[in-house]
Amino acid sequence: MRIRAGPPKNLLRIFRKIRSDILAGPRVRRYLVHATGELLLVVVGVVIALQISNWNEERLEQKQIRASIRQAELLADYLRDRDIDQMDEAERFFLTTHIVI
Repeated sequence: MRIRAGPPKNLLRIFRKIRSDILAGPRVRRYLVHATGELLLVVVGVVIALQISNWNEERLEQKQIRASIRQAELLADYLRDRDIDQMDEAERFFLTTHIVI
């Protein structure tokens, strides 16, 4: 058994007939204005949704950056307060390569 994707043929036939009746009648201009308005609404909706998504992504990135900076500051304060003789190799390496004393 084969499953078809998309709307049924009957529904497409009905929409095609309605569209042809509208275009053949005296209300062609009204139909075109209505169709253009709907298209414009959809485009504006998509643009707004994309902008909201971008704002949210930027907000999350900034939050992550602030958290990373805070962690680095805490680690730097911890390492700065310790005597260099008490540090192991990894701490000394981090201190000399990443933190300006």
